[in-house]
Order: sequence, then structure tokens, then C-alpha cells
Amino acid sequence: MDIVAMMQAREKRAHLQQALLKNAKTATLICATMNIPGPIKNNPLIAQTFSIMQQHVQQITAPLQQQAPILRNLNTGPEWFCLVNQKAPAVKRWTVELEETTFWGRLVDLDVLVSQAGVIHTLSREAFGYPPRKCLLCPQPAKICGRQRTHSVEKMQQQIEQLLKKGETQ
Repeated sequence: MDIVAMMQAREKRAHLQQALLKNAKTATLICATMNIPGPIKNNPLIAQTFSIMQQHVQQITAPLQQQAPILRNLNTGPEWFCLVNQKAPAVKRWTVELEETTFWGRLVDLDVLVSQAGVIHTLSREAFGYPPRKCLLCPQPAKICGRQRTHSVEKMQQQIEQLLKKGETQ
């Protein structure tokens, strides 16, 4: 997957987030995407893991959902959007817990977004006292390793494949 396609997907995702929150000013938006480095952003194993995550989160959010969730299965990676009637801090706390305690949690970004005065804000882990996400291969924060390109894409893909295959047995 090339950088242009990824940037276009990010822009379209931001437009959809804006539209969803514009029509539901008091809701909290959960936006789930996969966190997969390298050129392959979607394949049957990635889709299967994303589906497991989606079903898990949907079970939790079902009583809180403001409308039917939106699923987009794109070459740039699957995306899932869910508006809930729940305060954003509570949603952020349990999404971080899922990211930290499930086999798929390290591979998924569960972003929590709100609209304040027409401006979209993404709640950060750090604002709630959680540490930054760790690298898949070492104890350093993932952003630092990513920025410094500490690990090869091949090594990252091997680790991701192991996590995805772990999901096959779950």
C-alpha cells in the first residue's frame, strides 16, 4: 500500500468522523482501525482478527449505540465506527483496557473522539494516566521506535503474523 492511498484513506476517515459527530453532538465516537506497518494492510487473517475485535466491542457497546455501526473493508485496512451514548472518559478507559488485555489489542487502534464546539478531539491515553503504547518488539514506546525506524518492517510483520495466528486459535 502506498503512502498516497494511506493519506487519502486517513482524510476520508476524518471526513466521516466529522459527519458522524456533527449529527450526534453529545455522542462519543469509537473509531477502530488496524495498526499494521508495511505494505499489506488487509488480508484474510487481518480481516478475521478485526472481526473478532469488532464483535467483542459491539457486544460491549450494543446497549449504548446511538445508531448502527459502520464497517468499511478497505485495501488500506478495515475501519469500524460506532457512536455511543456514554461519556468519552469512560469509553476511553475501557478501550485502553481492551487494547492492553486482548490478543488483538496491540494490533488495533480504538480511538475515542468527541466534538466540542464543532472541533473534533481524540482522547489520548496519556491524558488519563496511561503510558504510551509499547513497541511490538521491545519495551520502548511504539512512536519512538516508529519514528526512529528501530526495527525492520520484516521483523514487525513476523511479530504481527504471530499475533494474528494466535487469534485463529481464540
